[in-house]
Amino acid sequence: MRSSSSAVTLTCNPAPRLFKQAVNTFPTALRSARAARWAVILSALLLAGGIAAIVITLSGNTTKPKSSTNSNAPPQTVANPKSVPLSVEAQRVAARFILTAVQRKHLDEAWKISGPGVRAGLTHKQFLTGNIAVVPVPETIVQVKYKRAYSYSDNALLQVNLAVKHGASKTFYLGLKRYGKGAAAHWLVDSWEPYVPIPVRARP
Repeated sequence: MRSSSSAVTLTCNPAPRLFKQAVNTFPTALRSARAARWAVILSALLLAGGIAAIVITLSGNTTKPKSSTNSNAPPQTVANPKSVPLSVEAQRVAARFILTAVQRKHLDEAWKISGPGVRAGLTHKQFLTGNIAVVPVPETIVQVKYKRAYSYSDNALLQVNLAVKHGASKTFYLGLKRYGKGAAAHWLVDSWEPYVPIPVRARP
């Protein structure tokens, strides 16, 4: 018996297998593509959020930084005016003011030695009527005593006590200011206020 052998050629069509493989891998690829797209979107959102946060932080923090100070620098001090004796001219002006403006006599002379604070915007004619911003003392003055509250080169404040012929003595504050410079400098009375003592409450 003779055996015969024949070659059998098997034809394998790869298309179905590749199609199946493609079908099986499509969802995975689709999921990967979606994941990649969401990753890009998420990254963009995070980037935008980060930029927004920076912008909000920068726009909200508008306070200028305080300049640093050198703690070793010596503190700045304001020099107090130097106290000086009351000039003879200032004393003469104060005395004449009491005998004229305060006593309502010779108001033309009082006008010349009165500063803006005493004139209070009045004209010369209005001042001569006697209706001025000066508390009057019409009684006869028998004695004048004054005490310096302070006295500087350009201004002074005096506490003036007037003893009158009939009645109790009266106390005032008289303010002087020096106007002008050089040879034109001169003293004027710029305020005349009654002295008001501060009441002291008695202990219970």
